[in-house]
Amino acid sequence: MKEKQAEISDEELWFILNNPWFISKLEWRLGDQNNRESMFDYIQEMLVLAKNDGYSRLWRTSDGEPISLLGCYRVSEKNYTTFLVSSHHYEEHAMRLSFEIRQDIREKAKLYKGHTVGIYSTSQHPHLFTWLRFLGFEHKPEKNQYDRRYFEFITGS
Repeated sequence: MKEKQAEISDEELWFILNNPWFISKLEWRLGDQNNRESMFDYIQEMLVLAKNDGYSRLWRTSDGEPISLLGCYRVSEKNYTTFLVSSHHYEEHAMRLSFEIRQDIREKAKLYKGHTVGIYSTSQHPHLFTWLRFLGFEHKPEKNQYDRRYFEFITGS
């Protein structure tokens, strides 16, 4: 899944982490500076993995402020995992981004038949299941871990 990667500066990532969407704040545990610093390092590591064999994309407002960062990287032969972290701008752009994310997923699925993309979520957002189904993911409760629910997208064979 070698793709052109999003160029994201440290400042842009810090903007997201210091101005998180309320769901990102909960899921990524961004309530204090120590956690934000840990998550900064963790997301940087995932972006390196995405650069080696994956995908990343950053959406920005018309003023250039970061809205959301989406990434995907390989965890085994035909299995990938994905992550999404968003700034407070997400609410304002949620509909447009949802359609663009779904389009990206559909385009990649055509190229990577027989691959899976998984995501764990602790989100308590009431529309999470509906949104992930809209994107093409299915809830796989047998793969849940504690309070982390597992969703999977399977490309056609």
